[in-house]
Amino acid sequence: NRFTSEDKAKYSCSKSDCIVRITQIIVRLRLKSAGDLPEMNRSLRVLVLLLLLIFTACTPAGQPELEEPIDILFIGNSYTFVNDLPEIFAGLAEAGDHSVNVTALAKAGYSLNDHAEDPQAHEVIQGNNWDYVILQEKSSLPVLDKKLMTQGVSRLLELAAGPDTDMILFMPWAYQTGFPEAGMDDYQAMQSEVAETYLNLARDFDITVAPVGLSWQAALDRNPQLDLWSIDGSHPSLLGSYLAANTVYALIFHENPTGLRNPETDTADIEILGMLGEIAAEIVLGDPGKWRP
Repeated sequence: NRFTSEDKAKYSCSKSDCIVRITQIIVRLRLKSAGDLPEMNRSLRVLVLLLLLIFTACTPAGQPELEEPIDILFIGNSYTFVNDLPEIFAGLAEAGDHSVNVTALAKAGYSLNDHAEDPQAHEVIQGNNWDYVILQEKSSLPVLDKKLMTQGVSRLLELAAGPDTDMILFMPWAYQTGFPEAGMDDYQAMQSEVAETYLNLARDFDITVAPVGLSWQAALDRNPQLDLWSIDGSHPSLLGSYLAANTVYALIFHENPTGLRNPETDTADIEILGMLGEIAAEIVLGDPGKWRP
């Protein structure tokens, strides 16, 4: 009288269908065991077991357990709102069976210090008990004005950090042709400086860093022809934003995002999307202690 996993799969159904099926089973058991008391006892045992399993057996196969939605706030500028990075991330989360509520506070040309002085940022940040707050700084500050960047991060940490909030620094990519005005003649030189600045700042403030720029660097090492930048050589293309979203996904959920899709990238090459997911997983999950305090 064992109820095996095959039986469970056989009886997987909706709650209403389950009621009908169990009613049919009861009728058959009563007809079969009429006048036979031992058989009736066995039938009752089967019935009890079925009733105990109704809430599991009647759940559609493969349905994930419900989880509390995670509240995530992106604070940044055009690097965040071009291609709607938060929405791409939300699409990946949905594809990965994670429930998220994503909010973006992104204004063109803004630094983190600009947000710290903006009353709207105060209202949004203090209006919710955020699980994650992702800080994306103005692209030039990590190499031109580390002091102002440090000030902006510090002020937003004071404003947003709480016992249940994980603050994340969004390490960006370098400019496609470097930053010659700052003495960095190519992409690699600028990316090295940006990465060092973010890692040092994360260590100084004891917070998490999302190594998006290093995911870009690894992707370009594997395929230098990837179009990760838009035409201006600074802002991301759709693929660039997708790689950034994959990196944040791997960091927050500790999962490999390879193969996750969303409507924003449905027209992109599946092999390239898969490669970008693999790279994000390798960078983030290959050495997870490097990115977290």
